[in-house]
Amino acid sequence: MIKPERISLRAKFLLILVYLYGSLDMFLRFLPALIASFEISDEWYTVLRSVYKVYYAYQYFPHILFTVLYAGIIRYQRAPYPYFIKYHVMHYLVLFTGEQFFYDIFIRLTYIKLESKLTLSCGVIFLALILFLAMDCIVSVMRETFMEIPIVTDAVLTHIGDQRK
Repeated sequence: MIKPERISLRAKFLLILVYLYGSLDMFLRFLPALIASFEISDEWYTVLRSVYKVYYAYQYFPHILFTVLYAGIIRYQRAPYPYFIKYHVMHYLVLFTGEQFFYDIFIRLTYIKLESKLTLSCGVIFLALILFLAMDCIVSVMRETFMEIPIVTDAVLTHIGDQRK
C-alpha cells in the first residue's frame, strides 16, 4: 500500500466520521425491510419507531453532505486540500453512490415479496458488503494509506487523478 504525507488527527477523525455516518445511514435504510422478516415485540417496535421519527426528519442529510463534500473539497480549487483527503472523500462519494444503487435493487426486491428469504438474504449480503467496505476504508484512514477497491478506485482516480506517491 502507498503511504501519503502525515495527516492531522482532526482530518483523520473527520474522514472516519464521514465513513461511519454513511454506514449508519445505510444500516438505518436497510433495517425496516430486514425486520419485516421477523416478529418483534411491542417494546422494540416503540424504540424503532422513535428512532425512525428522528431518522426521517434528517433523511436528506446524506444527500446534502454528498453535495457539500463534492463541491467544497473535490471541486473547490481555492483551498488546496491534501490529496489524501480528496482521495478518501471521493472514495466515500463513490461508495455512497454504490450504496444507493444496492439499496435501490434491494427495495425493488422487497416489493416483489417483502418477507421472502431472497429479500432477507440480499439485504444481509448488501448491508454486510457496505459495512465491510466502510470499515476497510476507516482502517485505511487510520493507517494513512490509500486503499484500493476494484471499480471504486478507478472511479475515484477518474475524478481526481492519480497523485499517489
